[in-house]
Amino acid sequence: MPKQVITFLCWLLLANFVCAQQAAEQKSAVSKVRIEIGDIEPPSDDVEESLQFMDAMVALQQELSTQYRQAASDINQAQIKAAEVVLNSSAADDKQFHKAAQVGLARKISSMADASRDEQFRLFQLVKRQVAIGLMQGLQNSDVSNATALATLLERTGSEELAREANETFAELFSDAKNPRYKAYAENFAGTARRLGLLGNSMELEGKLLDGSDFNWEEYQGKVVLVDFWATWCGPCIAEAPNVMANYKKYHSRGFEVVGVSLDTDQKRLEAYVKENAVPWENLFTAGAGWKHPMATKYAIRAIPAVYLINREGKVVSMKARGLELSNQLEEIFNAPAELERALVHLDAQIDSDCQDAFLIGSRAAVYNSLGRSEEARKEWSRAFALDKGVAEQAFESFRTAELWADAVEYGREFVGQNPELPDAWTRVLPFTILAGDLPGYREMCAQMVEQFKDTKSPRIARLVCRNCLLAPNALDADKIPADRFLAMDKSKNPWAFQARAILALRNNNPEEAIKQVDGFEKDPRAPNEFKAKLTNPTLLAMAHAQLGKKELAQSFLATAEKEIKEARAQSIYRANHDVMIVMILFEEAKQMIDAM
Repeated sequence: MPKQVITFLCWLLLANFVCAQQAAEQKSAVSKVRIEIGDIEPPSDDVEESLQFMDAMVALQQELSTQYRQAASDINQAQIKAAEVVLNSSAADDKQFHKAAQVGLARKISSMADASRDEQFRLFQLVKRQVAIGLMQGLQNSDVSNATALATLLERTGSEELAREANETFAELFSDAKNPRYKAYAENFAGTARRLGLLGNSMELEGKLLDGSDFNWEEYQGKVVLVDFWATWCGPCIAEAPNVMANYKKYHSRGFEVVGVSLDTDQKRLEAYVKENAVPWENLFTAGAGWKHPMATKYAIRAIPAVYLINREGKVVSMKARGLELSNQLEEIFNAPAELERALVHLDAQIDSDCQDAFLIGSRAAVYNSLGRSEEARKEWSRAFALDKGVAEQAFESFRTAELWADAVEYGREFVGQNPELPDAWTRVLPFTILAGDLPGYREMCAQMVEQFKDTKSPRIARLVCRNCLLAPNALDADKIPADRFLAMDKSKNPWAFQARAILALRNNNPEEAIKQVDGFEKDPRAPNEFKAKLTNPTLLAMAHAQLGKKELAQSFLATAEKEIKEARAQSIYRANHDVMIVMILFEEAKQMIDAM
């Protein structure tokens, strides 16, 4: 076989930017770079030599690819630097500016996350000029992509005011585009600006309901409404549904409504979900629309769940009302004194001496508790419970929130009796038996819980039993739980297991092991950085160091715990939270231990 000479030619073209004064005499410079590989002698018929030759060729290709990527990167950086000169020059005409913007602005946008407000505004002005010139000279894809990227990043970095201005500006500019493909971007920008301007303003809704009838937005005037963009295929939407339902049940009788806007395309799937989960509120739906649902287009919804909480005056008060934020917002709205009095007047008009609606009567009882009218609350809850024992959970929550521990325990025991197979029912009630001063009742409930779940194979249930049945010293013998077997199921697969083992170690008078377990929790990369951890860990460490006789160290951890507890209880949603109550019980024990030193 004759020799072959294989060469790799890489022609690199460098555009030569000439200043405006020399524009009439523009010249281009071309640099040619030739990478010579040299002569390559094909191998003989020897197998081993052929394999070695193949390896050598692979290595050569890799080296050439590396050199090419480096060269391309160097060229790109050089182009961007050259473009910066033009973009920063007041002498550049529109054509020169537009050419430089296509090269240099994308990089500036991608690196603007930490830019100052002034830097973001200047970049907005540059992109606005790029798009305006593009409309005159012919829009390019980079004009659209830069405008879209800038508007998106401004929104994500929290610059909502500037993001709204940018979207409004781009909507107006792209509405003049001659190409229908580019003109379509105008509505998307307009929708985003519309959505960003919702806070503090009214929201418009219209369309067809799931049953095909017309939706009437006017029927919701004067009510507190959560508008929820969602879909049955959206995992986070389905995960949030129980929280929305719980708040709906709690506040619906007082004027809270939910309106869903489904982005499903499969109507039968949506209907099945609504029926199976007994969803009580209305859902807007357009068959086959999905993300193109008219309301999703109107507000440029690009991610779900997207939720908007609207007050009685029809103004959007939150665009992030999910999870605890929803509960906090509704608590603030419905527990304001004027709102409570208004609710009471509304409920009084519906309830007479012959009323048989336990839920309605319970709603009035809850309002009485919120107003501090505990005697009236007790009478109403007793009346509601006589009609329907299913209100026991609502009564428990009402008295728990009002911090009337004995009343809470009375109905909490009924709730547990109705749901003995639910570990969370037990754990929600147990701490309040201690707070109510009913230590014999606490011991009795702990023994019953241990018996109920003695054969569990669930690490979570085992952990809950241990954590909640070891809250009081000598309340229950540790070997009766049996804690060691339960916690051995967990090993270290869940960070909360560390805390349960720390409590067990304290009950076994092994403070060194308790400190080790708290340390394990804090070092676990999966350990949640939330209020339960911030409250519980310093409290456990205060108890452990008190057992070790290290008073100053124990006092230091106790001070940290006290600060965290005060901050948590300052938030109404956490004030009587059962996890916070657990920490308060342990905190009081730690305080007594330190005072006795």
